[in-house]
Amino acid sequence: MDICEPQTVVDCVTSVYNLIIRGRLPCDCPTPCELGTYGKSVSYATWPNPAASLAILGKVHPAALRHLQKNYCVFDVFYKQLNSKTITQKRAMTEEDLLSAIGGSLGLFIGASIITLAEIAEYLITRPFKCCRNKKK
Repeated sequence: MDICEPQTVVDCVTSVYNLIIRGRLPCDCPTPCELGTYGKSVSYATWPNPAASLAILGKVHPAALRHLQKNYCVFDVFYKQLNSKTITQKRAMTEEDLLSAIGGSLGLFIGASIITLAEIAEYLITRPFKCCRNKKK
């Protein structure tokens, strides 16, 4: 496996990112099962620090020590929290629940429609008789 130079990695990632942003490289990716986000803080210092410099001064040439102090540093990355959150997607309804809800609604609407039709028919049938009764009186 070849190891890429940092600038090569940056160029590769930037070109792919630009293609995604422009919509030329569509990504139809599902929601990831796990997503980790960590806060970070950075700390850096020259190496070796003054206390360590005194300890190694007798073991290393002073020019080498100056070279180390000018060209090297200690770089630590600390995570503020190592918590993770797992997001689980579930269906709101199964197919059976959907069919049951549709069937129940249809039953309610059809039942209401049949009752409404029966009431209209009753009104149309009884209306002429009521008019005749009122005229006879």
